[in-house]
Amino acid sequence: MTNRIKVRAADLFARANAPAGLTNGFRISLGGFHSRLEFDQGVAAFEQVLLQLNHYQDVVI
Repeated sequence: MTNRIKVRAADLFARANAPAGLTNGFRISLGGFHSRLEFDQGVAAFEQVLLQLNHYQDVVI
């Protein structure tokens, strides 16, 4: 994927007793940063990937 950001299916983070087919979200982790600047850069990179995904019709996450 663009900018080496990987997106995983939300089923990993769903409750064990959640209804089947309830996967309408995903979770990101922006850990390991040493400063607020690095965190902000990570958020900006992720935002750019989401904006790029918005321009394509055939992208499946």
